[in-house]
Amino acid sequence: MMKKTITLLLALCLTATCFLCNASAALTGDVNGDGKIGPDDARLALRASVGLENLAKGSAAFTAADANRDGRIGSDDARYILRGSVGLENLETLNRSIDWILTNNAKAWQGYANKSLLAAYYAQVKKLTDLSGKGRIVKQGRGNNTMDSLSGLSVVRLVDLDKDGTPELYCGYSSSKTGYFSDREALYRWNGKGVETLFEDSMTNHGSDYSPLVWFREQNGTTYFIAGMCFYRTVYELKNGELSGTTFYFPFENYAYINGEKVSIDRYDKELDACMNGGVDAKIWIYDYTKEAAANYQATLKETEAVVALLAGN
Repeated sequence: MMKKTITLLLALCLTATCFLCNASAALTGDVNGDGKIGPDDARLALRASVGLENLAKGSAAFTAADANRDGRIGSDDARYILRGSVGLENLETLNRSIDWILTNNAKAWQGYANKSLLAAYYAQVKKLTDLSGKGRIVKQGRGNNTMDSLSGLSVVRLVDLDKDGTPELYCGYSSSKTGYFSDREALYRWNGKGVETLFEDSMTNHGSDYSPLVWFREQNGTTYFIAGMCFYRTVYELKNGELSGTTFYFPFENYAYINGEKVSIDRYDKELDACMNGGVDAKIWIYDYTKEAAANYQATLKETEAVVALLAGN
């Protein structure tokens, strides 16, 4: 289904006539400002995602095109808008469902009553800070081939993966204070007495368009954590205190693998769509290749500082 959607979006890019109006109010998905959401809006968002349309950061058009509110415009936004245009996605609900992960995490958990949990999570944060240093922006590369990235303990978030009212702790950090970027990520849970490690591995990296990033997903009332490298992704769900995942290896021409089992492409597409189509992604880039990178980095670090202050009791 995702392949068909992207194909339709590309067709719209090539065949539809371009028009872009100035909008005074940003209705999510209404990129051209005509007061409704249609395929033309999806086409404009897709063109912007590949640099064929210039939507100024902070403008009504940019805000409308950034359907998943991750601070950038990508093919995911175009897909959400296209689904919204035919009634398959409520874009306003979609925005609210991830805002608490990206930019209002500390506010969402303000006043949380379990002080023992907060203190234990803060102790874990201090350990990671000692290991990798505070979150910061650093330069990668040499000479003219440089770009900024996040380093140190750059991402700290409280995420209620199993919807039991008790948050888990996510941390994105560097493996050392001299690390070039935040190359590790971990999930922790409170077991009533202390902190348990649910997950710890290299930072998720799916290639140049998604390298590396923090990735959560909201779908059908469930929050998923997604990890993996260039040739696979694992979709994790927390149930009864256990983190279980389904691993999808990138398919070959006539077959694919799910959790190591060889399956047909049809089964692969159906199972992948079941957990990856129709929801909304919350992504935080450690490397950000867009011109909005600096603002996105600053917003990420600001929210991390707010969450750490909450854990510290400040």
